[in-house]
Amino acid sequence: STMLAAEAHKESYGSLLQSGPPVGTDEGDGNALQQQLLHHDTATFDFIGMTSALFHDNSATQWVMLLFYGNIFLVMGDYILVMSHSVAAMIGEDRICIPTAGLIASTL
Repeated sequence: STMLAAEAHKESYGSLLQSGPPVGTDEGDGNALQQQLLHHDTATFDFIGMTSALFHDNSATQWVMLLFYGNIFLVMGDYILVMSHSVAAMIGEDRICIPTAGLIASTL
């Protein structure tokens, strides 16, 4: 019965057990697995997750989200502007205005 419990524990936390102990801990340290299980939901692969892991204040995460999505909005606006100039150059700048070229570019 202890073998079945150990196997169930290994299956439920298999990814943590396969990654090995954290750097700087002893192999037989029971606290290492406890620390991994405690922080298993802390995602630090993007700016928002990193901010929420470093600062437990919700307003810092909201500022990072505002800056991040604001930057994406501005980059996409620049993309549409460049594409509209490209469409206008391809069709002929004397035949089409930039807003109409922008509408055509946004469908591309």
